Amino acid sequence: RSDDPADGRLLDLLRGPLHDDGRHAEALALLRGHAAMGEARRYVLDLAREATGSLAPLPEDTVKDALATFADLIATRTA
Repeated sequence: RSDDPADGRLLDLLRGPLHDDGRHAEALALLRGHAAMGEARRYVLDLAREATGSLAPLPEDTVKDALATFADLIATRTA
């Protein structure tokens, strides 16, 4: 969605194949520092909170705890 000219290189890299190690590394570096990553993280965390909230009607037990832990783990994983 970006129309920022500074994102041009990242967009070029993402439009093409990333089989070359140099292109791949450059794309990852640019993407990791991009504002879209923060937006994506917030979106995923919101979904995890929503999923955990939907567990509220369930009785407190190990299954409910495991599901809540799983949602948090998936939302906060870094690799």
